Amino acid sequence: MELRKITTYNESYTTLIDHPLQSWQWGEAREKLGTTVFRLGVFEVDHLTAWYQMSLHPIPKTKFSVGYIPRSHAPTREHLELFKGFAREHNIIAITFEPLEDPTKETIASDFNESFMTLLPKWTQMIDLTKSEEELLKDMDAQARYNIRLAERKGVTISEQSTKEGFEMFWKLYEDTEKRQGYLGHSYTHHKTIWNTLSPDIAHLFVATVEHTPIAGFETFVWKDTLYYPYGGSDAAYQKLKGPNLGIWNLILFGKQLGLTKLDLWGSLPPGYAKEHPWAGFTGFKETFGTTFHAYGGTYDLIVFPSYYLLYKILFGVRKQVFKIYNLFTAWKKAFASKR
Repeated sequence: MELRKITTYNESYTTLIDHPLQSWQWGEAREKLGTTVFRLGVFEVDHLTAWYQMSLHPIPKTKFSVGYIPRSHAPTREHLELFKGFAREHNIIAITFEPLEDPTKETIASDFNESFMTLLPKWTQMIDLTKSEEELLKDMDAQARYNIRLAERKGVTISEQSTKEGFEMFWKLYEDTEKRQGYLGHSYTHHKTIWNTLSPDIAHLFVATVEHTPIAGFETFVWKDTLYYPYGGSDAAYQKLKGPNLGIWNLILFGKQLGLTKLDLWGSLPPGYAKEHPWAGFTGFKETFGTTFHAYGGTYDLIVFPSYYLLYKILFGVRKQVFKIYNLFTAWKKAFASKR
């Protein structure tokens, strides 16, 4: 068994890849954004048996880095031993895995256990696209069905806008939502690079309009039998027209048209979530569409250089507290300015 770098694209690799974040195209986009990406294959003689795509994130002012592998399959203990050798050669102090499923109990060890941080949500919500349209509508909350009909009566239409112009419409809606809800998303350059690299085969854009005015935007990824909905935005001035509700319904129809079996709404709180949680709003919104909750694997760190890892963990905690204080200070400034 051997871990090898893969430097040439071969379409056959996709048989081992079950999520768009492990796709060759996603890696290309990250490379265009200046991130070092390793595509690593586990080989039995010359037969590729497992695929892992890892991005490398340098630790400033040092020769060390941290690796990150999102939505791969869970590594085995044999695979982790190969990764440790690779990491030592490349000064990688730890590799963070966020796999599709949790590793087996036999894999968990002192050098591979749950991480102190989480990057991707563990939970998502899914919609079964093998059901008929009638069944899907029946499974929704009555309010969701009403809002879909309301949007249609108010003249809202949804169309695919997988073009340069469509991206600009989507970006404005996404950026407006980001500012309105106060979260820090990725930059214009990041999103544009992802879109340019993943379209037209993987990424698709949809825009809700009323009287030619864009009011909601939806970016989706198609991978194997699943449609993913990772990014969206809307114009608060048109909130009463329920464009997002009609948009989700049209994503369902789009997935069914392609013969897909699942719509993955990307991120969610777990079942029984606290209504006071900042994510409760969009978690509850997704739930109205008759979804089922699904858990991915958690976040795990393979620790290669324990002393440096401990220092990294401490510095990461300090950095987190600094950002927390900064955000509180920024919120205080905004509140003070609004009273003047």
